[in-house]
Amino acid sequence: ENSPYVLKVYHPSLKNNPQHILAHKQFGDFYGGMLSIELPENLEKMNKFMRNLKLAHYAMTLGGYRTTLSYPAMSSHSDMSKEERLAIGITDGLLRISVGIENTQDLINDFTNALEAAYGKNS
Repeated sequence: ENSPYVLKVYHPSLKNNPQHILAHKQFGDFYGGMLSIELPENLEKMNKFMRNLKLAHYAMTLGGYRTTLSYPAMSSHSDMSKEERLAIGITDGLLRISVGIENTQDLINDFTNALEAAYGKNS
């Protein structure tokens, strides 16, 4: 949420999530490792970001012990028009992420470095 390159984070642990209270009632303090982030809509930078990740890997489906991510606009929802996708909240900047068992700080560093490489001042 604090990254200057991330427009929005979708996760039930966040207080601004409309389902936060319900999720807390149902799950307590364990909200799970599935989240989505919204990045600026720039296919070139999105590809550069994904190529610069070292721990997380692109996958057509999510789930498993390794951190994976998918790009719905080019995978699960590629058969929809942009207007149809936008109507259900799937922008060209949306990534879905399934967090695996890697070290938390290593993943944070991996995503931060890839975001800086793709969206930073020198990109």
